Amino acid sequence: MLIRRWLQHFYRASSRELQRLESLSRAPVLSHLSDTLGGLVTVRAFGAQRRLVAELCAKVDGAAAAFLALQGGCRWLGAALDSTGAAMVFASVVINLVRRVVFFFMGWCFFLKGAGEGRIGGRMQVWIFGPTISQIKKKNENLELLGLGFCPTF
Repeated sequence: MLIRRWLQHFYRASSRELQRLESLSRAPVLSHLSDTLGGLVTVRAFGAQRRLVAELCAKVDGAAAAFLALQGGCRWLGAALDSTGAAMVFASVVINLVRRVVFFFMGWCFFLKGAGEGRIGGRMQVWIFGPTISQIKKKNENLELLGLGFCPTF
């Protein structure tokens, strides 16, 4: 969550500056275009069309570079937020799966040895990889004899 907040904060400041630069680079293009259209008779009289078109192209290139930087920043933010969101979801899923697997094996790996065999207070027996199905069935039968049948039947 902190990474996501940092990305948003970083992007807001950068985006504001890029929008300002894009507006500043767009203003000369519009100014040049309006001046050229206003003095169109004079431009044609002196034959300055090629020079004014070259100036306009240079100003449009500058404005396009600022616009592309702004669009690139927007795309970068989208990709960064999507990837951090996906990473958070993945981490959540992995943590939840690990938690479930650990609790599942904790529940199945610990059985009372000696329950139902006439002993009072059997000792704990731990299987590293979990019990086999025949061991679970045997324990289930022993616990049912005592009235404690809480293990699932296979």
